[in-house]
Amino acid sequence: MAIGDKFDVFISHNNEDKRWVIALANNLQQCGLAVWLDLLEQIPGSSIDLQRQDALATSRRGVLLATPQSLESDWLQEQYEAMRARQQADPDFRFIPLFFGATAKSPWIESPLGVDFSRPEPAAYRAAFSRLLGVLRKQPSGSPVEAPANLEIPKPHIPHLHDMASRPLTQGEEVCLDSIFEILGDNRPVMMLAPADHDKTPIQRAVLAEAHRRFGVGNTFHLVPPGHAEASKGEYFSHLCDQIAKGKNLNKASDFESLLEDLIARGKSIFLLMTRIEDGSAEGRRALSHALRNLSERYYDWLKVVLCGGEHLLELRYKEGGLSPLRKAEPVVLPEPMADDIQKWHGNETGGLMEEEASTLLRLTGGNARLIQQGLKMRVPFTPLNETALAGKLGQDAILRARFAAYRETADAERVASLLRREDLGHYEIWPIQALLRHLYWDGLLAERQGRFRWRCELVRQIGREVMGV
Repeated sequence: MAIGDKFDVFISHNNEDKRWVIALANNLQQCGLAVWLDLLEQIPGSSIDLQRQDALATSRRGVLLATPQSLESDWLQEQYEAMRARQQADPDFRFIPLFFGATAKSPWIESPLGVDFSRPEPAAYRAAFSRLLGVLRKQPSGSPVEAPANLEIPKPHIPHLHDMASRPLTQGEEVCLDSIFEILGDNRPVMMLAPADHDKTPIQRAVLAEAHRRFGVGNTFHLVPPGHAEASKGEYFSHLCDQIAKGKNLNKASDFESLLEDLIARGKSIFLLMTRIEDGSAEGRRALSHALRNLSERYYDWLKVVLCGGEHLLELRYKEGGLSPLRKAEPVVLPEPMADDIQKWHGNETGGLMEEEASTLLRLTGGNARLIQQGLKMRVPFTPLNETALAGKLGQDAILRARFAAYRETADAERVASLLRREDLGHYEIWPIQALLRHLYWDGLLAERQGRFRWRCELVRQIGREVMGV
């Protein structure tokens, strides 16, 4: 279909979602809908950005994939804002966010039209697709919609690090990379657990590359648990085991332990990088931590576990004290960017970023890498950074506003409002006693500053005041 024709559906997605989204587009086309997807509709010799703009402008509905790995990206916010602008220009246009499990502090779930595709089972996928089809066809809520009998059921989505957008490592991340492998040591089975991705893809990719170099590609595994929060232990371990030994139909924690023990018994020096642990079910996460504890007790001088942040992960390390299942794991706090790093991210483009501008951007954003990337995109070459315009734009950040809005609906609302009136929120600890400080810190709203908890930056604090009505 040529640009200029009317589309029924415009699909916006991140690059790592391409296998899943192609299946979705094919299924919608089977239902007689005219679909625009960049992977299928690109016109050679024409700017893909212009093609997207034209396609969105001529589409009756928009679909936005808000996967866990895209929630921290500035790309998702750009697409969200583009679809909101389209909706404001044309009241008949609607966009439908497709989300994958728990995204309670993200703006995409606010839409009553949103559809949850987190469960990969054929019956669950068919039900979610039928709901999406009904919304696209403007059928009344609750009206039955029959999905095609030959619907293509995509495989469970496993995000791969090499598919994700990245950036150069910061100076601190390079130092951290060395320290991680000092902790882990050489020539032994080792593990590393990493959190849901809060712009940590670059160091995760670097860790995986270094593990390939040290242990060999065949001895290095990148495991991702199922993303849906309601996954049973059977689903959870089936998903993990299949990534180690494909097609063996293993689905117990004991099967997971046996797979690793078998590799150890064969003299393998294995390395497991486990990412997106925080996106999965609490039941599965806890069962995994017990499996790791059992292995570490049997192989105490072989197995090491490193935890790189994430509130739910650190809970398994600290919450129950000596009884915590990952009490012997080594916690590592990943560093934040500095002004020099921002200059490196900007690269050697025309009208390079001056040190003073990088420092201003760092101060305004408080080191939030996603906001920094948005600021860099706003910069005009050979033109001084417009601090007022930048602060105004970043102050409308939908993700930060949604995070504060989530607190507004809880029993912590008054306490958050009280904290917003203060600058110094107390002594910094990796696992503070006050649960609210933990939540705010791991939501990226607080940061450690000279051994104290403080609001990440004045911009974040101002957003909080506006949303909480302080």
